Amino acid sequence: MFDPDGQLAKEYFIAAHLVKNFRRHIDILPGSLHEMRQRWETTYPGVDSDLTERFDNSTQLTLLQNWSRLVDYADALHDKLVKRIEKMSADLLNRKDSVSVTDPHDRRAPGRTATIHVLCC
Repeated sequence: MFDPDGQLAKEYFIAAHLVKNFRRHIDILPGSLHEMRQRWETTYPGVDSDLTERFDNSTQLTLLQNWSRLVDYADALHDKLVKRIEKMSADLLNRKDSVSVTDPHDRRAPGRTATIHVLCC
């Protein structure tokens, strides 16, 4: 692809960087859910619990199972999303690397292309 001023390569790089930043933000969620589940289990263990005025032992066990399901489901969604993000980021970086600064139709320099490597931020 022809990009004489390097703007397109820069935009691809910025988009890939933005996608990677998004990945850092979504990586927080699974850990937070695991921590919340741990706190819940500490407070309401479900077995031989002293805190039965709010939830009886049976209800506590059911709620713990629901927390586990939620955490497992969130982990599965997170894994799928991370794979998509990694693929998207790699695709953007490949596109950035395939951008040419010389016109491929220029007869003065047949077959000669250069790749722009843009460093940003």
